[in-house]
Amino acid sequence: MEKDNTIHEVYRELRWIGVVLISAALITLGAILRIPFYPVPFTLQTLAIFIIGFTQPPKQAVCSVICYLIWACIGLPVLGGPANPLWIIGKSGGYLVAFPIAAYCIAKLRSQPLLALVIAHSLIWGLGWIWLTCFFGPKVAFLNGIWLFVPSAALKALVAYLYARWRRL
Repeated sequence: MEKDNTIHEVYRELRWIGVVLISAALITLGAILRIPFYPVPFTLQTLAIFIIGFTQPPKQAVCSVICYLIWACIGLPVLGGPANPLWIIGKSGGYLVAFPIAAYCIAKLRSQPLLALVIAHSLIWGLGWIWLTCFFGPKVAFLNGIWLFVPSAALKALVAYLYARWRRL
């Protein structure tokens, strides 16, 4: 009987790790599908973060995003361009740092999807804006780092919200 429990435990752990790796790959796919804007590109990474948050428990959602960021740190080309292990000092660093926090918030608040999305977007934009102000000042950082992305963010939030509602049915 104890052997069966051990096998089930190992299977559960391997499944958990597999979901983390697949989720990190989903974020990578979102980074690859990009439209270059200045100073930061439009990507589908945030949509991937939202879906991860809505489909995984908080700890697993955070681990999925951290796995993605670790891949970037070790030099894998997961950021939608050439490998950049120093991504944190780049213009997108603030947004990327906010991803695990946003995934955690969505996973914790998934029963209130609109609130979860508002908080997640606020975190991502807030940290992204703070980071961009170091490069461009507050006005340019706001106009080119947040305001430019409002329409696409609304569309991604709508898709994530509909997904969350569909999943609850």
